[in-house]
Amino acid sequence: MPSRLFVFLIVAFVCFAWVGTILVVPKFYSAPENAGSFGDMFGSINALFSGLAFVGVILAILLQKKELALQREELVATRDELKGQKLQLEEQNKTFRKQSFEGTFFQLLRLHNDIVNAIDMESGSGWEFLNKEKHKEPHIKGRDCFVKLYSILRSWLESKRDKITDNPTDLEIRKAINEIYMELYTQYDSDLGHYFRMLYNLLKFVDTSEVMNKRFYTDLIRAQLSSHELLMIYYNCISDLGTKKLAPLVLKYNLMKHLPEEKLVDKFRPIIVVT
Repeated sequence: MPSRLFVFLIVAFVCFAWVGTILVVPKFYSAPENAGSFGDMFGSINALFSGLAFVGVILAILLQKKELALQREELVATRDELKGQKLQLEEQNKTFRKQSFEGTFFQLLRLHNDIVNAIDMESGSGWEFLNKEKHKEPHIKGRDCFVKLYSILRSWLESKRDKITDNPTDLEIRKAINEIYMELYTQYDSDLGHYFRMLYNLLKFVDTSEVMNKRFYTDLIRAQLSSHELLMIYYNCISDLGTKKLAPLVLKYNLMKHLPEEKLVDKFRPIIVVT
């Protein structure tokens, strides 16, 4: 502001001097022969004005430079503010995506538990086919069904054990397990099919999401699984039904960490790596 005032005063002075020359000088130098001497004197004044004009140009350049610097500072401040708003928006979007993921995840987890609780096995419903004798147990529901299902699967595996060589190959083990497991699965496809499809989709949902720390959520899934569920999942992963889709996710997220290996049938022990 002071610089602008100074420039204004210079311009006002020049204008005043020019007007004064026109109005005042003729009164003192009315004779034409005296005008030349006055003109010589005024030449030095012109040099002064030229210098002042040059100073004015320099001041104008400095003012423009200062204004440009202020504009740059404003642009930097605006850019920083926009950057901060962008980061804040990204954090809000990240929080929203996490909340959306967790809402869907826990809903799917509850649905999976509902499926487990809805499994209902009646006495005499398929047991004769599986165990070759009639069972007289009352209704078996929920996770208790996996205890019974694994009991039947284990008895079938033990019946096949003597037919397996002392040092069976992985292919021989898979073939024997697949044959027995598929017979059990076919009998209880309505319950087991629903259970394993839901488990696979739950793991896949976590695996394909953008959420951080996926192990935290798969550990929550694993915490819901009983020992006999783990045993059934293990043999499902070996069978043709689970070896391509479910098994890779089970291994990736270490769902077999708490597998009770002592309950596996000899000669059918882990061919899936348990860590």
